[in-house]
Amino acid sequence: DGQAVARVEQTQDGTVVAEVPYDPAAGDYIGLLAGREPSLVLSVGDTIEIVTWSAGVERRQVDGDFGLQTGLYPTLDPDVVLVDAGGGASVINLASAGVEHEFQYVASVRQQLQFVGGRAHIANIVSVAPSGGLSDVPATIQLVDPVSGDMLVESDPIEIHPVQLTGAYPALLARGGDLAVMYLPAADGSGPPAPMAAMVLDASTGESWTIDAPADAPYGWWFIPSSDGRWIRATPLLGPSSEDSSETYFMEARPNAEWIAGGPPLNVVLGTYGMRDTGAVEPAPLEAQGTPSPVAG
Repeated sequence: DGQAVARVEQTQDGTVVAEVPYDPAAGDYIGLLAGREPSLVLSVGDTIEIVTWSAGVERRQVDGDFGLQTGLYPTLDPDVVLVDAGGGASVINLASAGVEHEFQYVASVRQQLQFVGGRAHIANIVSVAPSGGLSDVPATIQLVDPVSGDMLVESDPIEIHPVQLTGAYPALLARGGDLAVMYLPAADGSGPPAPMAAMVLDASTGESWTIDAPADAPYGWWFIPSSDGRWIRATPLLGPSSEDSSETYFMEARPNAEWIAGGPPLNVVLGTYGMRDTGAVEPAPLEAQGTPSPVAG
């Protein structure tokens, strides 16, 4: 009959607890198990349904215009799910089956996932707010709590269009999502494949600041925060030439810090995934190997 079925089974014994028919011609299927009450969030085409089965299978459609959906992501609240619309995002509440917040421009959501105890979630999200004028320029970069909708920290206005900011490069989060590094493209679209600057937003201090590349590089630089959010690593994007430098630099994640050339500081875990700091354990002080030299910005 042209229909497909989304089936929910118990992992222990394979018992089927819910079967949900849907029309595959309506669009791609995306499913996410979430909710304090066990639920399946089902996205097909431009519609989203919430399916529960604790008292018989019940289907509720979320009221909203979602357009093309590219992903469903859990947040720190089991009843709140972030909908990735490929450049924008919406936040839905499973209890009310309603839209809580909407973001017109967001950096790649997939790149902003944080992992705690083997589970992935969106802790905070990097959004770009347009000026509201005809050109949407200038714009500001914001770090937002998707559950409450609260803006945690906002950058100064930037003379770059929101589409350029969110479409050119990803944003990388650390320290459980409280520190974000947002790559900055050139305003005129010129420059190397990788960026030469980035914006850093720190929700714990409410500060934002820009960092520039430590040196010239023909293909640009990647700026990667350590998982605890204390350091930022800069490494050049290497091109086909064997003459490209593979030197790496480190900088403390604070305003007005200087790049350190040479080996990485001790005990640094590189990557963008980290646990939210509970304050229970103070990480050991980090030291630099050798005798690093500050690099002029």
